[in-house]
Amino acid sequence: MTLLLVDKEHMLPVNNKVFDDRGLFETYEYFDLKVNPVIAPEEFTKTYKDYNF
Repeated sequence: MTLLLVDKEHMLPVNNKVFDDRGLFETYEYFDLKVNPVIAPEEFTKTYKDYNF
């Protein structure tokens, strides 16, 4: 069974709990959700300075 909680404003999942026959199997929680952030094209390169590749 999966329990999914959805943010009413953005209609996106913010909490997901997965249960199996032994109980809670895994859970995911999302905080400070940023919808459609602006990402600079440079961030998709291997030479981007903040990723230290």
